[in-house]
Amino acid sequence: MKRHHKTDLNKWSESLIEVHKMQPKIADAFSGKINKYGPSHPKQIELTDSIIQDLIIDLGLPLSLVERPAFIRFMKKADPKYAVTSRRTITRQMIPDLYDKMRKGLQEFCNTAQFISLTLDIWTDRRMRSFFAVTGHAIINGDFKSYVLSFLPMQGIHTGDALFAEFENVVSTYSIRDKLVRIVTDNASNNIKAFEQLFVPGFEVYFEPDEDGVDHLSEGDEEAVKSNKDADAAGLSTIEKSFDTATSDAGGLRIPCFPHTLELVVRDDLNNSNCAKYSLSKVAKIAKLSHNSTKFSEQLEKLSITIPTAVPTRWNSQYDCVCKILEIANDSRNNLNQMLTDINKTDLRLLPRDYAILNEFVSLFALFAEATIKTQADKSPSISLVAPSLLGIYLDLQHELQNNCNHTTSLCKTLLTSLKSRFGGLLEKLYINIDESILRRSTYHLYSDNIFLISPLLDAKFKLNWTINSSLPE
Repeated sequence: MKRHHKTDLNKWSESLIEVHKMQPKIADAFSGKINKYGPSHPKQIELTDSIIQDLIIDLGLPLSLVERPAFIRFMKKADPKYAVTSRRTITRQMIPDLYDKMRKGLQEFCNTAQFISLTLDIWTDRRMRSFFAVTGHAIINGDFKSYVLSFLPMQGIHTGDALFAEFENVVSTYSIRDKLVRIVTDNASNNIKAFEQLFVPGFEVYFEPDEDGVDHLSEGDEEAVKSNKDADAAGLSTIEKSFDTATSDAGGLRIPCFPHTLELVVRDDLNNSNCAKYSLSKVAKIAKLSHNSTKFSEQLEKLSITIPTAVPTRWNSQYDCVCKILEIANDSRNNLNQMLTDINKTDLRLLPRDYAILNEFVSLFALFAEATIKTQADKSPSISLVAPSLLGIYLDLQHELQNNCNHTTSLCKTLLTSLKSRFGGLLEKLYINIDESILRRSTYHLYSDNIFLISPLLDAKFKLNWTINSSLPE
């Protein structure tokens, strides 16, 4: 009996201890208080990582997000047990940890890659801040990999020195000097003036302020453009020399960026295309009306038609506007001229001559626009597209000049001349004669690199078909 009594006492004591342990939880339940996840709880870690990766990094939301009362209330509703991590912890611990992890990943990428190509790029944002980026490209286990190895704000008068120093720093830090295959550099003058406006002739009116003074660029942006032009021009020659210096010891590995060189050809031509300016200005005004005129936009909406917005720094966005308006005008179901008459804009009606000029203009630039888009791919190598694209553009322009150019002959000739002056080295490789009078631009000989011919040969899309099916000599 005594033994049983002692056993019962022990059970009763253990029950009291359990009840004592449960008291805080019972009290919390009645008071509405909820126990939070601990700092090492998997759910706490998962949610914190998601806030940093998905909201702060991917969406670009500010670090102060975690301090905003609305966000804290939202997280309480999403998961009451989650304890919102402080901004101080994110700044001083988590982001530095992510940075170290990223650097280790990049080092592993460079160590694993047998061969690496680099892209050196300078660009300017809307606030006229210039940046220099170095991107590494490699094929590892059959997969194309591309990572930014460096991203440096360009400030002060020592821009050129900083560019060269950073390039050297990347090469030595990741020990890739002996692995370099090619170094792709954009044309510096094209990059540093990336925000400078490039207009399709006649499209100046599209970007002029409306009657109420509203412009497509904010006043702040306009002032930034004006105040920084002189500084950009002063630093331009230094940056160009730095590109040359940075790649001078690379054993002839430097090649130009094809889309940017192509854009320079377009720029050369657009500056000499007054033959189409009057008709194109009509298109620009019609495109602008579609965004500013309620009556006109309602008519288009009824027909489920949308005219894209043109961007002053992207010539192909203006080209897309021309294509779309021609598509609307050529569709018998739409009466564009009647719609313009209905809103008292008879001066913008497209006449037969306008149609002829616009169709020729679109035909001349069609392959330029297509090549620009396709060679800007960021998920796959695109160097195999360069030679087939250039040959296709050249032969197409020759065909247009001989058969279709009635109003835009001078435009077509300018395009052909500019194409030869900038891509002559590659065209010569294809046994296309370049007249001695053609001006040799800085990229002329850079395109004589055999990699532009080897790449399509190794690409299953092309092999030798792009030459066999062309009019090139045997």
